[in-house]
Amino acid sequence: MHLYVIHLECLYPNHQLNKKPSKSQDYNMILSLQYLRGIAALLVVLYHYRGELNSIYAQKGLGDLLFSNGYIGVDLFFMVSGFVIMLSTEKDKSSLSFAIKRIFRIYPVYIVCLILCTYFLSKPIDLDFYKSLFFIPLDINSQAPWFGYSLIYTAWTLMYEIIFYFIFSFSMIASWRYRGLICSVVLVVLPFLIGYYYNNRISLSGYDAVMAHTGIYFVDSAIRLLSSPMFIEFAVGILIYEIYKRSRNRFFQLVSTGMVIISLSLFILYYITGVNGGHGINSSGMFAALLLLSLTVYEKNHPIKPIKSLNFLGDISYSLYLTHPIIIQSITTLFFVSSIYSPNGGFGNVYIMLIIAFALSSILFYTIEKPFVNLGRKIINKIRR
Repeated sequence: MHLYVIHLECLYPNHQLNKKPSKSQDYNMILSLQYLRGIAALLVVLYHYRGELNSIYAQKGLGDLLFSNGYIGVDLFFMVSGFVIMLSTEKDKSSLSFAIKRIFRIYPVYIVCLILCTYFLSKPIDLDFYKSLFFIPLDINSQAPWFGYSLIYTAWTLMYEIIFYFIFSFSMIASWRYRGLICSVVLVVLPFLIGYYYNNRISLSGYDAVMAHTGIYFVDSAIRLLSSPMFIEFAVGILIYEIYKRSRNRFFQLVSTGMVIISLSLFILYYITGVNGGHGINSSGMFAALLLLSLTVYEKNHPIKPIKSLNFLGDISYSLYLTHPIIIQSITTLFFVSSIYSPNGGFGNVYIMLIIAFALSSILFYTIEKPFVNLGRKIINKIRR
């Protein structure tokens, strides 16, 4: 999952419909996006930690009962990514600037986490390491959408992110004005065309991907990867942004509260029941899209109060997304927790892992992620001079 990788670098006008914002308050962070990415990361963390609760209590499978649908956080991440990438390029029209920001956002923390992964899990510096370093799936012929994962098993989502960034960059070069439309068409048409050509059908499920047999490994891999309907979720995020941008009017001011109530109810219902479960816009992605649309449109028309805890969770979401699988895989070897970690599982283990994950993510955010993001901006400013 995006996990993820998204930073709210773009801002939006004052909420008050009939009040002109002052020069010092032209823009404010879109808090709902910040909160959603933090919540999405936490859902993914709890989804991966649920095994600690499955066999220890009277209620068997308690972890699955509480958190088995937390994977919806990945679908939410993808759509937030599509939304934010459009937002962040609204004023900055440079594709070079966009590429520099993405590189300095993703790679520094990822490389540190990859090093931590190889050290704590005693992984060799082999082909799998270099595949993971360049976001190449470990086994392209295995089940979609993971394709064999990565050494950091949540980083399989970054492969989709990187490809999305490439397509978006070329869309910006082709036409900044129509970048969203061009990118969305490519993201939707490619999986549809490839799927129809090889399988004679069109799919929206994240678990579908074609098997090409050209005899050339890289060609077969590219075809299989680009046929994944998971890319459609980025296009949905772009579409939601376009709706959001035009939603500051009386109609949405009146209906946005109802939209939030309905979408939140459906999201919770899906999370509890897992009805029609799985990755993809035809399942969990549908409920994630409705929630993203309703909350951003609501915030466009009504003020939302800042919540420090959720804002902080949004800040560390990318680092949290990358570090938590390393912790769960190495928890028993960490000398400072091995004595209090129970081999039988339980909430105590979940609390321990969450504390370590939050602490490590915070350290990485303030010492690696934030400084490198600022460095990227300085480089962009120097180039512009």
